[in-house]
Amino acid sequence: MLFLIGTALAGALVFGAAAVCGLLAATALLPRLHRFEDGPAPFHVHPGWIVGAGALLGAILALKHVPLGAFAIAGVVVVALVGIFECDSRTGIVPDVFTLVPLAILIGDSLVLHQFVMPAISALVVFTPFAIAALVTRGHGMGWGDAKLAALGGALLGMFAATLSFGIASLAAVIVTSIKYRSKAVPVAFAPYLVGAIAVSMALQAR
Repeated sequence: MLFLIGTALAGALVFGAAAVCGLLAATALLPRLHRFEDGPAPFHVHPGWIVGAGALLGAILALKHVPLGAFAIAGVVVVALVGIFECDSRTGIVPDVFTLVPLAILIGDSLVLHQFVMPAISALVVFTPFAIAALVTRGHGMGWGDAKLAALGGALLGMFAATLSFGIASLAAVIVTSIKYRSKAVPVAFAPYLVGAIAVSMALQAR
């Protein structure tokens, strides 16, 4: 019992620290990001909730005895996801550093493990519909940052899990927006919903 508690606490501390790093990185980038006038309205989530969510995910992954390498990569992803959540909620912008860097790490890891094809294909398949939406709406209905985040989710979760998770996230975004703004057509910060979907899927997928 004490071993399980210690394992959970260790995982929580590592991922809680990763969440703090994500918040600090976002704070450093925020002054360089300028919110578009027609972008989504900014909102704020208390850092304690964000760090707590990261710590909970770390505890779950630790208790499921995720291999050290996968655990480390998941920690890097948490830094990026928190940075994405904070930046998009404040400015409506998803910085490339938070999507492309962890995506490159995932692809690089798959190369080392000789599993390049599936992560790359999953990333491309999940990225495509988001990219089409960004292209059609010219970045107003769906941003390119969201599309790159979708690619990250595809590489991390696999195309089927990512597609299901993002479908649920999209439905949640529609429901929340409809309730909050009633019938008004307003831009929405979509990345936080994708971030939540990725985090939940990470916890459910871990074995």
